[in-house]
Amino acid sequence: MLCATCQQLFKNPEWKGVHHADIESLNNAARSGCPLCRPLQHIVKQCVSTRDLFRYPWSYRIYTEENEAQICLDIDWPPGDFVELQENEPGPICFPMLAIPSSSIMLNSAIRNRGSSLPLHEAIASGRRWLDECLDGHELCPKNTQPSSYPDLLLELDGSTVRVISPVERKISSPYVALSYCCRDSNSDFLRLSASNKEAFEKGISCSELPTAFCEAVDLVQGMSIQYLWIDALCKIPQFQSHEEHSSEWAELEVIYANSIFNLALATVQNPTESCLGGCPSHVGLPFQVETSGLIGDDVRTIVPYQYYPNLLYHQPLGNRAESMQERFWSPRVLSIGLGELFWDCTQLQNASESLPQGPAAMARWTKLRQTVIPRTSDRMKLEEFWWLMVEEYSDCELAHPETHKLAGLSYIANQLASALDDVYIAGHFWKTLSYSLNWRVDPQLAPVRERSRKPQRIANMVNNKVDERKLEAPSWSWASMDGTVYISRPWNFASLADVEAYTLAPAMSDKNVKGTRSASLIIRTYCREVHWIDGKPMIPQNLWTPLENFHWFQAKLDDEHDTPANGTRLLLAALIEDDRMCTWEGLVLQQVKAEEDIYQRIGHFQFHRIPAEEPRETWQDDYRSMLDQRRALTLV
Repeated sequence: MLCATCQQLFKNPEWKGVHHADIESLNNAARSGCPLCRPLQHIVKQCVSTRDLFRYPWSYRIYTEENEAQICLDIDWPPGDFVELQENEPGPICFPMLAIPSSSIMLNSAIRNRGSSLPLHEAIASGRRWLDECLDGHELCPKNTQPSSYPDLLLELDGSTVRVISPVERKISSPYVALSYCCRDSNSDFLRLSASNKEAFEKGISCSELPTAFCEAVDLVQGMSIQYLWIDALCKIPQFQSHEEHSSEWAELEVIYANSIFNLALATVQNPTESCLGGCPSHVGLPFQVETSGLIGDDVRTIVPYQYYPNLLYHQPLGNRAESMQERFWSPRVLSIGLGELFWDCTQLQNASESLPQGPAAMARWTKLRQTVIPRTSDRMKLEEFWWLMVEEYSDCELAHPETHKLAGLSYIANQLASALDDVYIAGHFWKTLSYSLNWRVDPQLAPVRERSRKPQRIANMVNNKVDERKLEAPSWSWASMDGTVYISRPWNFASLADVEAYTLAPAMSDKNVKGTRSASLIIRTYCREVHWIDGKPMIPQNLWTPLENFHWFQAKLDDEHDTPANGTRLLLAALIEDDRMCTWEGLVLQQVKAEEDIYQRIGHFQFHRIPAEEPRETWQDDYRSMLDQRRALTLV
């Protein structure tokens, strides 16, 4: 039941108004069970200076478009006065939600009444309904009830017993499910298939001997009338693998997931020894319905918090495992056990949940929901945007072996897009986009809502200089040379300043000054300026900078602090893009690999900005060109 304060949001509201004026009011509303104040209270409690957040009353703002209304709860700070959040605190403090006409979105409100666990019988019913609808009624989805190939081994599910079988020897023709899960603790002690226990597995073991999450997965799959399940830990005997064998393993996994009837993703557990059937905490915002008047007409609205999908699915442990991203694209369907409810994705029905069994409807237009299907479009802009969303999501995730798997973990999606774009894929980039895609950044301030932002490190620095023993996949100019969150600038407002003239896929050089074997080199031609690294930053020559420093500011950021040059080191600024709307130039900070050769590796990113003023300087483009006046060809490795 909405509290009286929240009811005003839906009864003839102004476009902007006061929400709770103090923390006591918010706490009382949360204790009463208000579905908006409970999650808002939880957000506020995560901050150290809780009461400072109510120095001013909280407010609401309403934005309308067509039939939907976006409602945002936050603090309306006066100019120059705000609470500075600590490094480990969430930010920004904001609770947005979308009001969608209930006539256009199906809501199962009973999910809100679940207790501290996810009822298995309800989960089975939801999964069976989605699967039946997909197989019987979805024209865009494959009808792969009989796989074209099988894994070497499968688990046969027989009531309370499971046994390892060879599909070829048994000549089976039934579908199987492929499991995705986390194992964050490499020393986690649970039953795995090995050479010593394979015979026992073939005879059959009790489900009670399996890790808790695996046992729950067995029950769910059997409940959906499917007899076979593939779990890597129970269907493969671990063996030492070379780099080449790791590469072939990706191809084997693609075949396994692609031939499954669906991928069962255990999203909420960090290890299979945990239960994946936990309930949803009361402070997590779930969709609900409310009668409205004067919001956009008088009707019933379904309210979906923007953090519904991230909290219940995306930001769960499996969402932090990079390998699972490609698994969901390989699979024809994904059934995810999220926080307190199930989620479903297939080609024709994406982002469905037990709360929203037919998907999020108009919400997909307002916020970035996770993709599970490569767009079926010839629109290059949409395909490029999809790729960079994938790169950003992927870079947020943790990869077990980034030094060898960084590019392999996105290879399936990259190959599919290369065909759709009619383009050449080069070390994490596409040839036709390189003039702006080289402008990636590691600055976490660019993406404050990305909750898992990880401090980036250059992968070459992580292998303890054992580069002769490892084959690093990515050159320094590629985002794939980093382990950690990257941000990709979109080209919609940009003009390219650089020409990318050629690429070489063979290793550029085997010089000790370059950390790791480089898989690709580029030749670019652009505006450059030699500078020196002085006291922690690149210094532009005084005769160029002093006349302009009152009109512009210059910022440079290293990709990895471990790459900090020695004082006095000569560097090169190489411009990439011009943003006419923001009056900026951006580009690369480069370090020469070998003296007397124009071969460079990337170590950072720079920006020139025009300082806002009543009469801003109109000659900003000429100013930047005067500082970067050497247009020359460079080789990037």
